[in-house]
Amino acid sequence: MSSSELRPQINWPFWIAVQCDCGPAIGVSLPGYGKTSMVEQLAKRVGAEEFNSFETGGLLPEDGGGYTVRIQDEYGEQAVEKVFDIRLKSAYRKFTVLFLDELNQGSPATQAAFQQRLLDVSKNSPSWVCGAMNPPEVATMGRVLPPAVVNRCCIVDWEYDEGTFFDGLENNCQFELPEIPLIPEDWKDGLKYTGPRIARFLKCNPRYLPTDQYIGTSDPEVDNMLKDDGTPFPSPRSWEFAVHAIAAAQSVNANEGTVKKLIEGIVGEIAYEKLNEFESLTEAQDPEELLNGTDLVLKGAHDQQHLQLYRLMLHFENNYRGVSDKFERLLDLLEQAYSQGASEEVVAFYNQTMKLKPYSYVPRIRDTGPIAEIEAMIYRCRSTSK
Repeated sequence: MSSSELRPQINWPFWIAVQCDCGPAIGVSLPGYGKTSMVEQLAKRVGAEEFNSFETGGLLPEDGGGYTVRIQDEYGEQAVEKVFDIRLKSAYRKFTVLFLDELNQGSPATQAAFQQRLLDVSKNSPSWVCGAMNPPEVATMGRVLPPAVVNRCCIVDWEYDEGTFFDGLENNCQFELPEIPLIPEDWKDGLKYTGPRIARFLKCNPRYLPTDQYIGTSDPEVDNMLKDDGTPFPSPRSWEFAVHAIAAAQSVNANEGTVKKLIEGIVGEIAYEKLNEFESLTEAQDPEELLNGTDLVLKGAHDQQHLQLYRLMLHFENNYRGVSDKFERLLDLLEQAYSQGASEEVVAFYNQTMKLKPYSYVPRIRDTGPIAEIEAMIYRCRSTSK
């Protein structure tokens, strides 16, 4: 199957970011592109107990930071405490989708109050936090987001889904929710691979982790990354978010375009380009040659082996999904990786690989060998869990 025949992963970066602990996901588009309605439909589909939308332009700082009230403490003395919006309080207790609409129309004080509160909710509750805005030049009272807000979010362009729109028009204006990737519960298992990958890149390229020593220097590339124009930029926090996002994207077999847009929305275009350039220099075999019969030879640390296997899977999905003999070859390559000591990495990819199984595929009987061992181990784990 060619790349042009692949199903489009429209707005996947937004949907993935919503789920994976990397701050609020913010979709940016012109007015009328259905951002709010799509997120509300998502909340219903995933069984959220509540969907709460905030209109930022009409909020006060106290709505996010809490209202100060006087109380009597246990000793009868006067004291003060913060009382939060009931919608924010409930998000800590039950699965809620919080949606901050028209984010850049709130006052700077309101944005400051909400930026920390929503980040805390996204990291310390079962709830999902997201938002939307129009570009500042077309938004009512639109502002360029300050760096402190940008660095706490994943900001991505919201794509116009032409197919869903036309289908809805032809179906009495009943618009279906497009395909949305729901990341599996074990997605964080991938952090042990993505974390070392990012750490190795930053150790070799410290300028892409800008610290005080780089601010105000004459390095034009660093200055370009840190422009105060509302675009994402790298920091220790945003690189941590990127590690989460990459692991989540890999757990749903996101394609390279989705991963690119997702990471650019967290650390910016320049940092992503340098990361991609750095990883492309990692010694790795051509996935096409491997699928055509070249033996696999894994090199490097576990995270490098994981990256090579991930690229192999993506190449298969982008070019050979539905081709039985290539799928069989993919399993053979996983066996080779297993026999070379990458057992943990192979187990991590096995279930994802089986999701790509062609309908016409007739499995080869494997009484022995690594794949047979993996299948037996998975069967034992499932039997034990029951």
